[in-house]
Amino acid sequence: AYINYLEWLSTLQQLLPTDFGLPPTKHRQFINEAKALDHAELLKLKTSKRIAMVVVLIRHQYAQTLDNAAQIVIKVLQKMDATAQKHLEEYLVQHRKNTDKLVSVLTGTVKIYLEKPKSVAAFDPVLGTNSEQLLKMCEQYMAYADNNYLPFMVRLYKKQRSQIFRAIEILNLASASEDKDVLNALHFIIENRKRRTDTLCIQDEKNPERNKLNIRWIREKWWKLVTGKSSRTAKITHVDKACFELCVFERVAEELGNGDLFVPYSEKFDDYREQLITWEEYEADHETYSEQVGI
Repeated sequence: AYINYLEWLSTLQQLLPTDFGLPPTKHRQFINEAKALDHAELLKLKTSKRIAMVVVLIRHQYAQTLDNAAQIVIKVLQKMDATAQKHLEEYLVQHRKNTDKLVSVLTGTVKIYLEKPKSVAAFDPVLGTNSEQLLKMCEQYMAYADNNYLPFMVRLYKKQRSQIFRAIEILNLASASEDKDVLNALHFIIENRKRRTDTLCIQDEKNPERNKLNIRWIREKWWKLVTGKSSRTAKITHVDKACFELCVFERVAEELGNGDLFVPYSEKFDDYREQLITWEEYEADHETYSEQVGI
C-alpha cells in the first residue's frame, strides 16, 4: 500500500519545479506553514505564495517517502539476511546425522580404494544402490559449506522480489562516484526482470569476446552462486538470474548507506556532494575557517 502511494506521489511531483532558490531557513518555514494550514486558510493567501507553499510541501513529502522507500529496501534485505542465517543454523542441526553418514561413506570409500585401487566393483559395498541419493546429499551439504547461508536467502528473496523491484524503480538511483558498475548492473536486471529464464546472458552481442557488464565487483561469497564458477579468472557469459538480482540489491543497499549511490530529491539519501562547498569557496575561506576552529 505504501509503494502504491509512493508511485502516485511520483507522478504528481514530476510536473512540479524542483527548486525555488529559497534559502534553507525560508524553505523550512514554508514547509511548516503549509503543514499547519488547512484548505480554507491556504485559500486566503496570495496565489503565488499559496502555490509555492503547496509545491514545497509536496516535494518535502515526496523526499520523505523516498527516504522511507530506501529504508524499506534496506530493512527487507537485512531481515532476509538474518532469517537466512537462522535457517542455516536450523539446517545444520537437523542434518548433523547426514553429515556423519557422509563422512562415514567417504572414509569407507578411501579405505577400499587404498586396498583395491584397480577394482571399481570394490566400491559397491560402500555405495551400494544409494549412490545417487548419496551424491545428492553431498551436493546439498556442500551448498551450505563454510556457513554459506546465501542459498536460503535466495529462497526468501523470491517472495519479496516484486516489492523490492517496485521500490527500487521509484528511487531512480544515481551514482556519486565515477564507478558505475553496480548501477549498470541494476539497470540490467531491471531491463530483464520480466524474462522467464533461469540465467541471463551478459555477453556483448556485437562483440562476443567482451561482456556488456563488469561483474568483478561481486564478492567471493556470491561468486559461485551467481556465475556457477569457482575460479575468479573463468570466462563468464551467463549469470544465475535470481542470485544475480539479489547480489545486486544487497550491494545497492550497502552503497546507499555509504553514499556511493544516492536518491535524487530525497533528504536522507540525497547526493552528499550537494552539501559541499566549491573549491573556489574553499580556497577563499579555508585559512579564516581554520583559524577560527583552531585547526
